[in-house]
Amino acid sequence: MPISPCFDPTTGASSPSSGGGPGPSPSPSSDITFETVDLTDGSWTLFDPMGFISGVTHSDGFNEVTWNIVSPGRADYTWATSTSGAHKAPRWYKPLEFDGAQIDCSETVEFMSLLESDLSVNEFDERLVSLVGCFPESLSLRDCDPIGGTFGRIIGGVPTYGALANYSIMASGSASAVRGLSSSMWGGSFSGGTVYNLLSSTNQRLTGSVRSAGETRVPSDLVYLIVGVGTTGYGTVPAGAKQRFKIGMRPLRYSLP
Repeated sequence: MPISPCFDPTTGASSPSSGGGPGPSPSPSSDITFETVDLTDGSWTLFDPMGFISGVTHSDGFNEVTWNIVSPGRADYTWATSTSGAHKAPRWYKPLEFDGAQIDCSETVEFMSLLESDLSVNEFDERLVSLVGCFPESLSLRDCDPIGGTFGRIIGGVPTYGALANYSIMASGSASAVRGLSSSMWGGSFSGGTVYNLLSSTNQRLTGSVRSAGETRVPSDLVYLIVGVGTTGYGTVPAGAKQRFKIGMRPLRYSLP
């Protein structure tokens, strides 16, 4: 993904200097857009320690995940357990790279995520997460230490969007919510908190909150983008059950003075 500079560390301008001496530079010429996640494009690695995922397809911007049976349900599959060795929910991951090089925890990154679930598909008490973190194949959520946006919905319930940080989820629900937008701060060998908003069909804020957190990281730990699925609570999943969702990601690396 390309770097989107936030200010010129030499001039202090809000975007890189266009030359001709110090002073403010022109405003960016275009909006920052999200990159749509396609889990079938060959760039993502699936880690599925329990063999829950039967398959995944992608069309019209949506990923569709088909599950094998999950019974009984356990906290291990919820993306909200801090028990060591119990983080067994399926996840896809890939290195977070800028200019072709994977970054480590010494860098400063803002991670923005836009989640949208196909609400016509609600076949179990489902969870979806869009995250940045470390050690994506760890069975300890503390080692992975991910932060980012979440979606959850029980069968027949209202959609909830929120934030995962500090090994737990904070979320809000609204029957009018169409998507959830989140922004997370990661860097300086530290994982920060996440602010989130539930958006209407016209992208107006319905409600939202912030999940404060902070964990010290080893500067050399490598950083990954992570897409995870799982259950909300201890619900079971019938064989052949599906999730259908769209994810937009936009990590921004800051050049600090």
